[in-house]
Amino acid sequence: RIERGLEREALLDEWRGRAQAAERELQVMNVRHLYEREELIAGHHRTMQRAEFNRLDMLAQQEARSKLREKKLFDSAMGQLMQVKAQLRDRDEHAQATLRAAREEDLRPSQQLHAFGTQGEHAVHAVEE
Repeated sequence: RIERGLEREALLDEWRGRAQAAERELQVMNVRHLYEREELIAGHHRTMQRAEFNRLDMLAQQEARSKLREKKLFDSAMGQLMQVKAQLRDRDEHAQATLRAAREEDLRPSQQLHAFGTQGEHAVHAVEE
């Protein structure tokens, strides 16, 4: 009986040791799992941050391209506007020159008549004297 009691104690000690070893192994596996989970979460977070950065970078590039297109369109429109202004200035100068020439043409016959009339008056005055 004593031997059986001792054997039973030895078996119980062995099983307690195995149970404790299994418990420690379980704790190690739980800790490893938690670390792996944290690494996955951190990796996912980094991936999401990179994706957000890439999205914002893409939006910034699109905005820069859009502003460049707007500037090119604005510069083109301003160039066309300056050309139209120059054409209008040229047309205005030409129209004013044409009007001056037309007025001068209109004034010539009356100036000629006036000059002819004053010459006639001088002739009449000369005859009367």
